[in-house]
Amino acid sequence: MSVVNAVKRFFTGKPVFPKPSVAVEIGADWIKIAQASSGFRSGKISRLGCQAVTGKDGAESALRQLIAETGCETKDMILCLPRNQVAVRMLRVPATHPEEISKIVHLQAGRLTPYSSDEVVSAYDILGTDEHGYSTVLLAIARRRLISEKSALIAACGGRVGAVAAGTEGVCAQVRRIVGKDVGADVPTGVLNVDADFSELIVFYNGAPVFTKNVLIGSAALKKDVARWQGELINEIVTGVDEFKKDYASAPDVPELIFTGMAVPSSLAAALKEVCGICVTPAELGGPGGASGRKGDADISPASVVGCALSGDRLGVDLLPPEDHLMKVMTRRRGQLNVMGVLGLFIVTLLLALLVLGFYERHLRVESLKRQVGGIEPVAELVRERQRRVAIMGARLDAAGTPLHVLTELQRLTPDEIHLTSLKVDAKDTMSLRGQAVAMNNIFEYGKILENSKVFEGVDSSSSVGKNNQFAEFTITCRFQKPMTTFKTDKR
Repeated sequence: MSVVNAVKRFFTGKPVFPKPSVAVEIGADWIKIAQASSGFRSGKISRLGCQAVTGKDGAESALRQLIAETGCETKDMILCLPRNQVAVRMLRVPATHPEEISKIVHLQAGRLTPYSSDEVVSAYDILGTDEHGYSTVLLAIARRRLISEKSALIAACGGRVGAVAAGTEGVCAQVRRIVGKDVGADVPTGVLNVDADFSELIVFYNGAPVFTKNVLIGSAALKKDVARWQGELINEIVTGVDEFKKDYASAPDVPELIFTGMAVPSSLAAALKEVCGICVTPAELGGPGGASGRKGDADISPASVVGCALSGDRLGVDLLPPEDHLMKVMTRRRGQLNVMGVLGLFIVTLLLALLVLGFYERHLRVESLKRQVGGIEPVAELVRERQRRVAIMGARLDAAGTPLHVLTELQRLTPDEIHLTSLKVDAKDTMSLRGQAVAMNNIFEYGKILENSKVFEGVDSSSSVGKNNQFAEFTITCRFQKPMTTFKTDKR
């Protein structure tokens, strides 16, 4: 099942993941049950059985025994009403709009039953529309009391009714599933579904069921006295075909009758062929895989429960009383809200867990970095200590702003004839040299040597020149340039 279908089922109040569909039919003499698989094995009948009703409390005991033997699910079962317990009409309505069809059908429903509207439950399904603007509608009417009694019987056996279907819809679905969707597409085709104590005649035309008739003759009567009941059954079939022809006068005659539910009596097939020219074709509508539903020597038809079980929540007619339907929807919504609450709580818990894990991971990372810093700290402290020593040495080498290279350059440039007696440096990178020379010309030559140096500039060697008894004294002023690189100390 796709995600889109799951979302649609959720917002329409249906279970997101469909469970096995179970249909049960409680008749006067027999109880039938069928379960269709879900998931990848959908469209298959997994369990099928029937049980005879005997004794005063036979229906309840038979249903309990049948559920125990087949092992069918008991939640949200489809209560299938047999054809002799529900009024079914195929209406040909002169309208195509759903609202107009609804008004006409509700008027017809009030005319077709002698009971008041509070005593019955009605539902309908639009089967199709022809080119003349007429719509074929399947209308089903059942007594509310009958539905309540059967629902209470299922509840007493531990089950719960999720929908109430008309057996006719299950038979029609099974005919189209087994015989083909194009049954009756070109010419009308009749279907006679023979059950234990009744039969149902259905006529398909234009690919859809257009007529149905309940016949109070079943397989039990035919097996008991074929000669007596055969004529009555043929008359009912002929009457039903004539009623169909009244509504569809332009339709051709019914050439074929599909016979299901029991073995076809040879005399009945011959008589139908002779009286009205209808060929009888036997068919098994029990379900896929050869599931039949017969038990003992009774010939009963499981077509209704099999068709309803395979259709599941796709059934068009639901005779479940409105109050029960509302209760079912509210229960399902409550369960879905609980699931959403649990899912929301799980999501919030998951987000909180992810948040806690994120903080814990960050804490672990910080602790790891702290351990790494702790391991590097001794080395960093050693580096800082060496930087402090280098800064101290740089400060010593740069005493009062005079770098060592100035003194080195002076020592290199000063000749032997010159004897420096003092060196004075002020804050403006100006240096004053005092000394003695052997002769005056040595002083002038020394000034030229300083001017040619790249370290000194603005040399003034004539500011103060004198001569004592033995040597010539001088004072030279100049500016010096500091080197490009200086020592920087760590300020941390």
